[in-house]
Amino acid sequence: MVQDIPTQEGPVVNHTNGNCLYAHSGGVSAALNATAAGAIKAAQRSESIHDMLVPEYGLHGILNGEFYSTKDLDQAALDQMYCTPSSIFGTSRFKLPDPRVDQEPYIQILEVFKTYNIRSLLYHGGGDSQDTTNKFSQFFKMVDYPIQCIGLPKTIDNDLMVTDHCPGYGSTAKYIATSTLEAALDTKAMSRSSTKVFILEVMGRNAGWIAAASALARCDATSAPHLILVPERKKSADNILAGISLQLDKEGYCVIVVSEGFQLTDTISSDDSDTCSFGHKRLGGIGLELANLIQSSLKVKTRSANADYLQRAVGHCASAIDLDIAYHIGQRAVQCINDGLYDKMLIVKHLGYLPLKWKIETCPIDWVANHEKHLPDFFISDNGHDITPAFCEYALSLVQGEVKPMRKNSIPAYFSKHHLQKVQIEEHQL
Repeated sequence: MVQDIPTQEGPVVNHTNGNCLYAHSGGVSAALNATAAGAIKAAQRSESIHDMLVPEYGLHGILNGEFYSTKDLDQAALDQMYCTPSSIFGTSRFKLPDPRVDQEPYIQILEVFKTYNIRSLLYHGGGDSQDTTNKFSQFFKMVDYPIQCIGLPKTIDNDLMVTDHCPGYGSTAKYIATSTLEAALDTKAMSRSSTKVFILEVMGRNAGWIAAASALARCDATSAPHLILVPERKKSADNILAGISLQLDKEGYCVIVVSEGFQLTDTISSDDSDTCSFGHKRLGGIGLELANLIQSSLKVKTRSANADYLQRAVGHCASAIDLDIAYHIGQRAVQCINDGLYDKMLIVKHLGYLPLKWKIETCPIDWVANHEKHLPDFFISDNGHDITPAFCEYALSLVQGEVKPMRKNSIPAYFSKHHLQKVQIEEHQL
C-alpha cells in the first residue's frame, strides 16, 4: 500500500458533521477503487466524518437510499480494494435535470440525505459527472441545506479540463500500448501468407488520448502502430489507403489504431438518434468500417478488433503511478472536507517527467463540468496520423510501475462485496 497523506492519528473522538457520501459515476477504470480506498482510510481517521457511506450503483443507490458503510473496513480489505479494477460498489450513467427547472429528483435525494445525516458529498467521475456535482451544489444552496460538494477526477479518456491527466488513464494507456505491441507481433509473423493489416479500435469520442498511447509500443521508427487516427484530425479514405499502401510496400504489414470517434472526411453523417442519457451518440464500428474499406480497395486480408470494455478494468496491467495518484486523490478529498472547502474539483498538476513529479490542487467545479480537453496540436504530427515525441514523454511517465494484486490459482483475487455491510438507518441518524 502507498504511504498515506499525513493526517491526525488516533481514534475518532468527535463526529460533528455527520456522514460523508462518496459515489462513483460513469465508466469505470483500473484506478477507481484505489481512490475509494484512499478516501475511506482518510474518513476513518477524520473527526469531521462519522461514516463514509457509498451508494450501490451510484446515483441510483442515492435515489433509493441503498448505501454501504465503510467505517469498519480493515486495512487488509482496503489493500485488496486498492488493486481491484472497475467499481466494487457499482456506478451508473444518470443525467439529473437542471434544478432551476425540475427539482423532483432532488427533493427525493434531499430526504435521503436528511435521513442518513449526510453533510458532505464526494462525487467521483468525468465531465458529465462533474456537471452532476455542480447541480447538486446549486440545489442544496437553493434549499439552504448545508452540504460540502467536492468533485473527484476520473476518466480513462483523459479529457477533463484543468487537470494535467486523469486517474485511470495511465493504466488504460499501458494496456493499449501492450495490446498494440502484441497484436503487431502476431500480424507481422503472419503477414506473408495471411493478415497484412490489423486495426485496433479504442475508446475516445472527441479526444484521441487513448489511441495516442499506442505509440508507446514502438521500439524503433519502423515499429507499429504505423497509423494512429484520432478525432482531432479527419482524414480522407484515399489518404489513409495511400499511407497503408506505402507501409505494405516497406514492411509487408500495417497496424492501425483508431479512436471510436474518428471520422473520414468522405463519410456521410449517420443517424444520431441512438444516444445515451447525456445526449452522446453511441459509437463503435469505425474499425470494422475501415477494415471493409481496406480489404475491398487494396485486396489484402484485414482484421479489426475493438478493445471495448477490456481497456477499462485493466487491473492485470495497471500502472503503479496511476493507482498511487488515485489513492492520494481520495485522501486529499477528505482533507478538503476537513478544511471546509466546497464546490471544488481535485486536479493533478505535473511538475516533471520521467519520473513523474506531481501535486494535487483544486479548481472550481464549473471549470470542468461539460468541457472536454482535446489532444493539443503539439502532440499530433504534421501528417495528422501520428503522434509526436512530446506526447510520448508525457504518456510514458503515466504508465510506470507494476501493481501486484493478491492471486488465487495464479488469477488475481480481487475485492469481493462480502467485505461490505449495508447501512442500517438507525445507526446513522445522529
